[in-house]
Amino acid sequence: NTRARGLSLDMSDKQWWSRASACIKSRREPLFVMVEGVLLYLQPTQARQVLATLGEHLPAGSSLMFDVIPRWLVGWPVRWLTLREAQPVFQWGMDSVQELEAIHPRLHLQAVMEPPLGTTGWPWLANVPHPMLAPYALVRMSVS
Repeated sequence: NTRARGLSLDMSDKQWWSRASACIKSRREPLFVMVEGVLLYLQPTQARQVLATLGEHLPAGSSLMFDVIPRWLVGWPVRWLTLREAQPVFQWGMDSVQELEAIHPRLHLQAVMEPPLGTTGWPWLANVPHPMLAPYALVRMSVS
């Protein structure tokens, strides 16, 4: 698609939106924004601020997709099987995906896509009888 754009931004930088918006040709045409593999590594206030900024500035009708983890996984290293060296750790998680709609009034939960638990082999689930979320989910939100 000739209209597709890939941006590489440091979303922990407070000026990320001004850099991103400079690449948007129309402020009225809905956008599809994919932020996978980003928010989980930001501090909770930073992750919520990124979502609030998108809720504030994306044109109505836009779609936003990103991944989420449950709060009980925060602090776990990303690659826990290979703990030979320092690993990045998950920083942001939530108890319920409904928390997302409280971040900005224009953001609305559309879908939560979780992998089938029986086939993922998440070893930490053995100690968690009823997790609030699967260990990983992809969320789609709309912007009104």
